[in-house]
Amino acid sequence: AAHVTGVSLPDSLLTIGKEAFYGCTALAEVQLPATLREMGSAAFRGCTSLTRVSLPSTLETLPNYAFADCEALRSVTFPAGLLVIDGYAFYHCTSLKNAFLPEGLTSVNAYAFNGCTALEEVFLPKSVTVVADRAFYGAAGLVIYCANAQKPSGFTTRWTDSDEDAVYYGYGREDLFSYNGAFRYVIYDMGEGNESSVLITRYYGDSEVVRLPDTMSGYRVGIIGARAFAGRKEMRKLELSSNTRMLLSYALSGCTALESVDMPYVTYIGKYVFRNCTALQTVEMP
Repeated sequence: AAHVTGVSLPDSLLTIGKEAFYGCTALAEVQLPATLREMGSAAFRGCTSLTRVSLPSTLETLPNYAFADCEALRSVTFPAGLLVIDGYAFYHCTSLKNAFLPEGLTSVNAYAFNGCTALEEVFLPKSVTVVADRAFYGAAGLVIYCANAQKPSGFTTRWTDSDEDAVYYGYGREDLFSYNGAFRYVIYDMGEGNESSVLITRYYGDSEVVRLPDTMSGYRVGIIGARAFAGRKEMRKLELSSNTRMLLSYALSGCTALESVDMPYVTYIGKYVFRNCTALQTVEMP
């Protein structure tokens, strides 16, 4: 089993049994058939060369430890039809960067994505009513978008260890993919009586000098979101726009080359914004 690199499963397949491919460390590719209805626990656990998985829409429950310890797994396609992600399903998948979960999903069970240390983004649709204990623990750079306007009562108090600034409520999946150059952003509702603002959710560029524009999509660029620039090791100088008022938690953390920040109109600085900015020399403030 250690030498199996690829598996082509027949279209007639209905079930994959418990631990069927457990420890197939060379398995890099598997095509799950559209007929698959059931998967046993730990079916692909420890397949440390597996890089991507597309789940079929016929699979309603992803079982315990299904892809746990798949350390190279970077991409998972979650289909409509999936109802439950069971405990530890993606435990310690240390290369997984995002999980855009499908409408119709109801439950993310305990420790489902625990230990996914590279996880940066999770989208939870309105249909998710249960997120169990420590489901999203252990990802220092995680930002969570929840389509519900507020945290559902079925989310446990310890569902994530992300800072509260890094959980955004009230966004549909279609709201999350607006780009302006290397900036990704959402339109943020500032509350009754206040003009909506652009919130920068992520910067993907590699420039040494970064300047924020004053507006995007006709809205003022007012907020730098949690972890938006975290870990950008190329950036040496950041110039915020005249409209930028808020930097949320960890916004610039780990920018180890950052020497200078101009933010002349900022009125709010969240927790750990400049954490581990070891080269920082000057910050221009109001």
